[in-house]
Amino acid sequence: MASALPHKTYTGHKWHSIEFEPSEIKIAWPAPPPETASKWMKKEADRLRAEGKIGKREAMVPDCMKATGCTKRQAEAAHKALPQEVRRSRGKPPKSSG
Repeated sequence: MASALPHKTYTGHKWHSIEFEPSEIKIAWPAPPPETASKWMKKEADRLRAEGKIGKREAMVPDCMKATGCTKRQAEAAHKALPQEVRRSRGKPPKSSG
């Protein structure tokens, strides 16, 4: 079906190149967690895995904050960066097959 309106060319504002000063940017992308937090989180996850456990995020984040002096967001980012095999998956754990 054809459009009821006749074809018109755009007569609005034209696009121009955007320029900005880096000092004018108020919000930046989140920085990666500090190396101390990442190292602590990895070491703790490896220690728990050696004991046959998987650390809980709710326990590891405050402990990381106390040990390294990082913020909660930095500790959460360090936990999120851990490999999947040393993190608990979200949701209910799978039922045992036995």
